[in-house]
Amino acid sequence: MQGKQVSGYELRFEANPRRVRVELHGTAIADSTNVRVLHETRLPPAYYFPREDVRLDLMQKTAHHTHCPFKGDASYWTAKVGEQAAENAAWSYEERFSAAACASRACRCRA
Repeated sequence: MQGKQVSGYELRFEANPRRVRVELHGTAIADSTNVRVLHETRLPPAYYFPREDVRLDLMQKTAHHTHCPFKGDASYWTAKVGEQAAENAAWSYEERFSAAACASRACRCRA
């Protein structure tokens, strides 16, 4: 486990021992045995996938961005399978802050 607590706010990553697969309308958009689970104060756990385990060909970058003082700036993607889309379904931190180990991983879903 890796974690950091700052002023009562905690970020903690755990390795996930199981395969995790995310589907959109029956099509796998992410499938990995190397997922990390982020536990963050006041938020449900979130799965972070290595980019190589995500179907980036099914992702379209959006203009939506958010900022976290602990993890940095997040970019968002819409997952699209055929005519079906999940808006801003995935996000990633392109450049991580020192406390976050989620850069170069794409987050797919909350646990």
